[in-house]
Amino acid sequence: PVCITKEQALIGQKCFGFKDYEVVKNGIDVQNIKEKMVSKDKARELYNIPNDAYVIIGVGRLSDQKNFGLLIDAFNIVLKQRPNALLIIAGKGPELANLQKKTKKFKIEDKVRFIGSQDNIVPLYCAADIMGIPSIKEPCSLVLLESQVCGLRNVISSAVPDESIITDKVKKMLPNATNEDWANALLDQSYNGKAVCNMSENEVHFVSQRMKDLYIKYWKKYKNKEN
Repeated sequence: PVCITKEQALIGQKCFGFKDYEVVKNGIDVQNIKEKMVSKDKARELYNIPNDAYVIIGVGRLSDQKNFGLLIDAFNIVLKQRPNALLIIAGKGPELANLQKKTKKFKIEDKVRFIGSQDNIVPLYCAADIMGIPSIKEPCSLVLLESQVCGLRNVISSAVPDESIITDKVKKMLPNATNEDWANALLDQSYNGKAVCNMSENEVHFVSQRMKDLYIKYWKKYKNKEN
């Protein structure tokens, strides 16, 4: 089996009983992301965001699994301390109506923007101060990897694998973290964590070569057995 994280491999071992496995991380085109980066001022101009706004973003499919309701709950608390805060959620999905209803319940519709899917999400990373990833399940967060390439701070749930952490600007929440805990983390611009993996391990060309090497490795084993 080929798994994208060691954690996934351990789960697979319990479910299917295999002993040997290979880990090949999800690949992102680091160079392509860097070429699409713009200044924060330019990015905010693109999205019509005030320069003095404290911008929190969420990116992904609007589904139960992504748990964006928690992000809105935490943001509602953030506003008590940072009235200039703005939450932007990029993505489409079945939970959109429920999330919009929650913003109306809190009377913060004017502070939360739902901008749908974006062909180029990089400028949004550049415009933001921090991103929240409150997923209930997350085998590997590509948006976390992409945003870190852009230098963005992130607050992630306990469900996000450590192997997606490639900079020191990521704060991982405990499983029992409250809405208040999330709000405090989203406001923290001084947190310095520890990178778990090197960015180069997720670079798409490195990953492609790794897959090629694996195919050759196991093809040779197969051919030797056949002979």
